[in-house]
Amino acid sequence: MVADTDHPAASANHDKDGTEADITEQSHKTIFDLVKSGELSEIAEHVEKSGTEVLRARDEWGYTPAHWAALDGNVEIMRYIVDRGAPIDLPCLGTQGPRPIHWACRKGHAALVQVLLQAGVAVNAADFKGLTPLMTACMFGRTATAAYLLGMGASNDLMDINGDTALHWAAYKGHADLIKLLMYSGTNLQKPDHFGSTPLHLACLSGSLTCVKLLCEKSNINLEPLDKNDKTPLMLAQSHRHNDIVELLQTEKKRRSSWFPPINEVWGLLFGKAGNSKAPLIFFMSSVLLWGYPMDKRGRYLNPFSRGPILNLIEFFFCTPEDYDDDYGYEYI
Repeated sequence: MVADTDHPAASANHDKDGTEADITEQSHKTIFDLVKSGELSEIAEHVEKSGTEVLRARDEWGYTPAHWAALDGNVEIMRYIVDRGAPIDLPCLGTQGPRPIHWACRKGHAALVQVLLQAGVAVNAADFKGLTPLMTACMFGRTATAAYLLGMGASNDLMDINGDTALHWAAYKGHADLIKLLMYSGTNLQKPDHFGSTPLHLACLSGSLTCVKLLCEKSNINLEPLDKNDKTPLMLAQSHRHNDIVELLQTEKKRRSSWFPPINEVWGLLFGKAGNSKAPLIFFMSSVLLWGYPMDKRGRYLNPFSRGPILNLIEFFFCTPEDYDDDYGYEYI
């Protein structure tokens, strides 16, 4: 048998500059190939020839063109798909069932997430396993995307099929910035999942010292919750040989058991917590009351250190000019 390369037709094709081959290859490109290539003009030409139904097609894995546009973060192509009325919120046909918005959050494409939300996609849309876009962003460390989702009303306390919240995923994956963000959003820091694991359990399990430290800074966090295997976070850290976390938890337990609170907590009790401190106001009022009246009623300045600020204050309010005597012992400046 003669090989194909020896066939006259094959030789003829070889002699050409490749233009005909390129045209043939382009004609065999699917809508998915074109979306992945990112060429909007080629997509528009293909849709014009084949009809908008191609934008509703699924590939061999059950993904739509919108999935691939979301994964690449191509805002122009996604807007084109939206304008053509093609589906942008269908789950894939696999076991996970992610929607295009999940893929965009996985890659941190906040601009594309904005396009999807403006087109009517639900901000808390879940896949087959209950993962929301916020959970996906927290899983893959996409802080800016998570912040945008929270700003658009994403719920921070929704759970997946295992009872894990966005905070559980951030703690397990070791994303400290996301833990801070979720703390500021008011999420429940001690909510257990279906296995009894709190975010502190998962942070200790993964070995993220920074995340454990962040969670321990909240004095109302229980350091010894038990999961359904009767394991505390400290036990998990010990069993996985995360010695730095073990030392941190033991130190924190000793600090909390101390009868005298640390200086920063005393300051918070007296003057309010950070961002809500009353210390400057109290200092100002004290200065006014104790040091704000250095003159007597004759118009002469009293030395505030001669008799003390309290006596000066009493004498100012309750003494008359006749009560003052130069021989009484006042020390004037």
